[in-house]
Amino acid sequence: MSAKLPFELDDRKRHILAAIVREYLSEAEPVGSRNIWRKYITDLSPATIRNEMADLEDAGFITQPHTSAGRIPTEMGYRFYVDHLMTPSPINPNQHRQILVSYRRIHRDTEEILNKTMEVITSLTDYTAVAIVPMPTTKYIKIVQMVLLNVRQSMLILLTSSGTDNIVLNLNTENVDQDHLNQISSLLTHKLSGIAAETLDQVFLAHLTDEMPRYRSLIGQVLTEIRRKLQSAQKHKVMASGLSNLLKQPEFNDSQQLKELLELFEHDQLLSQILHDFLRSKGITIKIGRENKLRPMQNMSVVVRPIHTQHNALGGLGVMGPMRMSYDKVTRILEDVSNTVEGLMNEEEEEE
Repeated sequence: MSAKLPFELDDRKRHILAAIVREYLSEAEPVGSRNIWRKYITDLSPATIRNEMADLEDAGFITQPHTSAGRIPTEMGYRFYVDHLMTPSPINPNQHRQILVSYRRIHRDTEEILNKTMEVITSLTDYTAVAIVPMPTTKYIKIVQMVLLNVRQSMLILLTSSGTDNIVLNLNTENVDQDHLNQISSLLTHKLSGIAAETLDQVFLAHLTDEMPRYRSLIGQVLTEIRRKLQSAQKHKVMASGLSNLLKQPEFNDSQQLKELLELFEHDQLLSQILHDFLRSKGITIKIGRENKLRPMQNMSVVVRPIHTQHNALGGLGVMGPMRMSYDKVTRILEDVSNTVEGLMNEEEEEE
């Protein structure tokens, strides 16, 4: 989600905005022009920097919290920084070694890996770590039946251990009659009966499409819809670590705001629904301030990276903290930890 610009920022304004964000992330104090001149941009005068800061304030990228104080980034300023100015460097080798060492003495089971991961993220970022993980499901396929409605549509009837789903599919069935659909239904019922939703990975589905080459495209569409339907029904839970780190941040000194935020973690299902939206992206997603839907989260930033093994989507890992978050540090740590976790999970799957 990129910031909508009221005008194009030239290089000078970009450098000044980047300096303001970095200084504020570091010191948590409003930033003045002299500070920018002394520490970041020595080839411009404080007066020139001050004029450029006035333009950035008029455009909505920074604001002045108090009269005679320096400036701080707005949500739009943070968003522009994340989208256009942030340049995450490779993770510090010492931090990478610390991540690898953390996993040396643990058993390779999912729960222990996730618990250790939460500790690692919390210790390296000093923020709150979250994991969004699918809850185990006992939803098994029993019967798959397709009924021809017209040349463009068919009804997919999916009977599972938890009930029946009727799905209307918009398919090109111009050269397919009900007998053909009955053959496809019989094949799918035979192959999928007793299969749990979690095992419908891409490799398994690819093998099925080869069973009836003539209808490979049609079967592929049906399998994709079955997988989507079953996996969309999966619920997720949220694990959290380092909630006490919220107390370290001046942004959460408001006891009422902190109370609402902690209560949110107690309503696991509500929080999981919100964080589940992050998993639709392939890479890291960052939501800042009011980009988050729930009011208790609208004074903070949330960074989430989905986790995938060779065969399964395993949820995601994330960090929650103030908008004044060290985004470059968090993203590089989250990426490195996530890659490590995916490697461990792949090893676990291969051993099973």
